[in-house]
Amino acid sequence: MSVLNIGFLINGPHSAAARHRLLPLCAALSLLPGVALSQEAKPEAEKVDQTSAEAPTVNKLDVVEITVTAERRGSVVQKTPISMTAVSGLKLKEQGITSVADLMRDIPGVSAKSGGSGQTEYTIRGLSSAAGVAPTVGFYLDEVPLSSPTTSSNGKSPVDPDMYDLARVEVLRGPQGTLYGASSMGGTIKLVPETAKLNRFSGSAQAIASQTQGGGLSGTVNAALNVPLMEDVAAMRLVITKKHESGWIDRVSSSALPLVNPDGSRGDVAAAPADAVSRRANDTRLDGARFSMSILPTERLSIAPSFLYQRTRQGAPDTFDSDPGHEKHYQPFNISEPFKDEFSIGSVKLDYDLDAVTLTSITSYSKRRKTRVEDETEILQRYFTLPSYSIAGGGLGPVTDTEFNSTRQFTQEFRLASNSAGPFRWIVGSFYSRFTSVFEAIADGSPEAAAAVLGTSDIFHQTITDTLVQKAVFANVSYDITKSLKITGGTRFFRSNAQNVSKASGIISDGSNHDEKASSKGTTPMVNLAYEVDRTSMLYATAAKGYREGAAQPGVAASCAADLSALGLNEAPVRYKPDSVWSYELGSKNRLLDNALTLNGSVYSQKWSDVQRFVTLPTCGYLYVDNAGEAQANGFEVEAALRVAGGLSLSFAVGHTRAVYSRDDARSGTVRGQRLDGVAAWTGSGSLHYETPVDDYVFIGNLGVSYTGRSSLNISEPKVLDAYTLVDARIGLKANKWNVNLFVKNVTNHKAVTTIVPSLTFNPPGLDRWAGVRPRTIGFDVSRDF
Repeated sequence: MSVLNIGFLINGPHSAAARHRLLPLCAALSLLPGVALSQEAKPEAEKVDQTSAEAPTVNKLDVVEITVTAERRGSVVQKTPISMTAVSGLKLKEQGITSVADLMRDIPGVSAKSGGSGQTEYTIRGLSSAAGVAPTVGFYLDEVPLSSPTTSSNGKSPVDPDMYDLARVEVLRGPQGTLYGASSMGGTIKLVPETAKLNRFSGSAQAIASQTQGGGLSGTVNAALNVPLMEDVAAMRLVITKKHESGWIDRVSSSALPLVNPDGSRGDVAAAPADAVSRRANDTRLDGARFSMSILPTERLSIAPSFLYQRTRQGAPDTFDSDPGHEKHYQPFNISEPFKDEFSIGSVKLDYDLDAVTLTSITSYSKRRKTRVEDETEILQRYFTLPSYSIAGGGLGPVTDTEFNSTRQFTQEFRLASNSAGPFRWIVGSFYSRFTSVFEAIADGSPEAAAAVLGTSDIFHQTITDTLVQKAVFANVSYDITKSLKITGGTRFFRSNAQNVSKASGIISDGSNHDEKASSKGTTPMVNLAYEVDRTSMLYATAAKGYREGAAQPGVAASCAADLSALGLNEAPVRYKPDSVWSYELGSKNRLLDNALTLNGSVYSQKWSDVQRFVTLPTCGYLYVDNAGEAQANGFEVEAALRVAGGLSLSFAVGHTRAVYSRDDARSGTVRGQRLDGVAAWTGSGSLHYETPVDDYVFIGNLGVSYTGRSSLNISEPKVLDAYTLVDARIGLKANKWNVNLFVKNVTNHKAVTTIVPSLTFNPPGLDRWAGVRPRTIGFDVSRDF
């Protein structure tokens, strides 16, 4: 059986180079000894609760199991016929993973572009969300969908909840449009917190301290408390987090900073004498609290209210100047660039058992406010070709751009799910969402200087209000054709209405007001065929469609008429339609070598139609979004886990994506064969975990490696980001519910550039900001469960 399934991985529709890489890997795996195993699987005869997911358990084969809800029912990874990765809260704790972005480096097929906490955009299977107002990856906190800001420079970046006291994280790869709706065209990320447990008083506490090379001391305190309120009826759970992470990027200001050259290059800014140096400017502080309850007023009814609040404050983004490339930011004036992200999420989930079916209702309301300040002095000096930065020399003096983005979202979902254990199972439901985003950007300097130099004191001021109302109904049906063969089909019908109201003034805007509307509707079908070869191996095939919302947008200035005419247009479009993807996938899930080895793999081909792209008008400098592209993304993922004798376990994951445009498009400037922005062709990770008793203690060691391949971005001009490898190490002892660990993150102190962060105004070449990973960080953590 192992030969059959490994052969499927090798002989699938990969390139010859991909097969060449997999052959030695699979050959080596086939020689590994089979002893006891660690894996996520569930005995077939065991009934799984359809409305909740319990903590990991262990069956008679010593198999570690994680119950997941990827299909809106309780299941386990090895019995769920989709490409997914589930990471338990225990594993997050053992590996010291405290952020979603850090975890995603270990997930095959996932890329992340991050400028810091709350500023990370995710891509799965190559579907990069460079344009449009919506992301291509759905983001959920338990069952609550969380839309990202629409217009700000950090748009498409979901909230970044602290990872303490999570039950698990689920990453679903491929379109999830039938059950999860819009923006899940590339996949879905679900963070599932621990729930309040009845009749069990328990809790945990953790303290972390660390030192970052080139930075300072960091510290975190976490606590969780589970309190029964009424026997068999009610319980509450409270989680508190307070975190400080030292910065490592300095802000250097110099009144002698050389002017930007006409070609966009900088002079030797590092040689300019510093007037002030703000050490570790990107210092970050986080405060958060999460409260939840479990209420069972009757045997049939369960109620689960929850509330999350979190506030992140950062002195400056995790970015530094591409020129000269030091981990510093140079400015002519000492202007701070703070970032603040504050959000709250409230929800109530109700499950009512009606014998034959279970009725589920999820109601949520969330709000978020992000504020970002950026120094624009150099950018505007170059834009207006001013003779100086200083007011005395004919410049504008210190100029900042401040963005405010407030979002609010209400969602309501109803589901009916059959409770039958027979061959026919179904889920039907409805979904409603109202999302509002209010964006304001202000370029602000000295009014007197601006009036004297530019003839007006209004440099730039814009407000944009986006409103999106979504309605959908969906159905998912599965049928066991035979004991081994199951077919699942589903579809979602959606309708949405969007409105964009914008007002703009200032010398670098068109000074016009717009009120535009757009609507769309469509369906997202899915069919899946799963075949259980035996109780340890499964083959599956899936065809699924995913989509991303369209939207309305402002028009462009009258000065753009010549640019538009060159594209054969009289005016820029004020709306664009949804883009969509059809994905075709073959996969295999296996427990091999007498359950010692888990080997899962999938190959896929995706056709992305009507890709939302930015169209830049070169003469007037404006841009708009249009459905201006077609793309193809093909690839594969392989994941393996092995438990070796003596407490040693190994795991690895490899993902490959070739995501390119499949035709030329004069509007967006893309050409056939051009790679999609921000997509790493290769991703990979591996870990070595070891546990062994030492007297009254258990020694734990963990070594993790992640690899992100080369990618390209086009912010001010095409750039290639080099591949990078990160290594983390961790050792510790645990006994009597105490855990003490020493850790080193980024062991090699690798200076990786992970992305280029766009400016709030213009992006002239030479003034790019690079985002990098945190330098080597050494620390310890102490935790106790009770």
